Amino acid sequence: MFISKISLETIFRVLIRGYLFVLPWQTVWIVRERYLNGYKWQYGATQFFLSEAVAWIVFLLFFWWSGRRVARAVKENKIVFSWTPDRVFTLFVLIFILYSFLSVVWSPVREIAFQHSIHLLEAILLFFVIYLGPTTKKEIIFWFLLGSVIPAILGIAQFLAQTTWPAPWLGLSAHLPSEAGTAIVGGSGRWLRAYGSFAHPNIFGGYLALVLMSVFYFISDNPIQKSGKKIILSLFIVIISAALFFSFSRSAAGMLVAAFALFGGLGLWNKTLSKNFAVFLSLPILIFFIGGIIYSPLVKTRLVGISASEITSVQERISGYDEAGRIIARHPWLGVGSGNYTVAAYLLDNSRPGWEYQPAHNTALLFTAEMGVVGVIIFLGLSASFVRYFRLIKPKKNWHLELFLLIPLIFGLSFDHYFWSLPVEMFSFATYLGIIFRPTVHS
Repeated sequence: MFISKISLETIFRVLIRGYLFVLPWQTVWIVRERYLNGYKWQYGATQFFLSEAVAWIVFLLFFWWSGRRVARAVKENKIVFSWTPDRVFTLFVLIFILYSFLSVVWSPVREIAFQHSIHLLEAILLFFVIYLGPTTKKEIIFWFLLGSVIPAILGIAQFLAQTTWPAPWLGLSAHLPSEAGTAIVGGSGRWLRAYGSFAHPNIFGGYLALVLMSVFYFISDNPIQKSGKKIILSLFIVIISAALFFSFSRSAAGMLVAAFALFGGLGLWNKTLSKNFAVFLSLPILIFFIGGIIYSPLVKTRLVGISASEITSVQERISGYDEAGRIIARHPWLGVGSGNYTVAAYLLDNSRPGWEYQPAHNTALLFTAEMGVVGVIIFLGLSASFVRYFRLIKPKKNWHLELFLLIPLIFGLSFDHYFWSLPVEMFSFATYLGIIFRPTVHS
């Protein structure tokens, strides 16, 4: 046979690495553009990312790889059906996916609900590929990290040059600080925030925060011994930390600060904080400290929110929370349908400019508005079944440590929406969860 079973698995491994490398790039085929009140409707476009094409090849190979393992277990009579915790979790996952697709029926714009459900399915499949696939945890984190370096360098260059450079084939758009709608820091002029390869600095910062958190999770338990590797890793951490700083994303910075406090606190509590790890941990802190001194007026503006742009941003968020509450009150049980929040916001008040229709900057509110109380109950059941399953496969003395690594995500989930509303961040989020929960035996 020209392509042997071993070579197919090799291709599978290579494509997983390749996918993690191209994940942050926004090369996209816009199948259908939609408009709201004369403006392009970002959350209504029907589109297909290049990274999704790579992902579906990975998923097909994952089905083949998993099928071989199941067939082998059946042949060896190792499978006896019973409602074990892992099967209960899988059942909840299937119910959750099916419910999302079912919401197409009552969604105002069914095509959007179907597309968002596809993205949710892809994110869940990616979690299982990372969680159960043949690639080791070390390889996954390495390629997740490596894929972020070029976007991080691009983000640093964008901030220093105070412009972005359009490259449609890479999904890059032009942004100038003088233009309305560009993400800037005000108060001391108009300073362009770093976009990297993403559509908004907050999304860019959230992605970089997940990468750094994944890296520090791994090296906290796997010390880097070789000096060459230490130098390269240190350089990557410095570059990514600087790019995250220049994104001026408060939610991303909050995630990182909470994660580092968690790593440092647990290390001191368990007396496992090595000098090696402490040096790596100090690098982002040093970058943020130096950046905070050099760009103190900008940092102050972002923290205190005294400029007109910051006040407007806060007002828009508060208004969005109120809007989400009204949408939930109108559609409490089933929600407005997967991905249909901005449609519901338009139906609630169709007099505003189209660019104002944005998802609520709180993932819990956004999720409840779209999926309803029924969706929340299914998700809680899914989460509880996974915790029960994970509790059984981890050593009793430290099974809770990975759950602690969900705490920093509260900042991203509480003050932004992209982990649920945008496909690339959904995939990044799934990758992070797959990494931290991946069983040690598979690493």
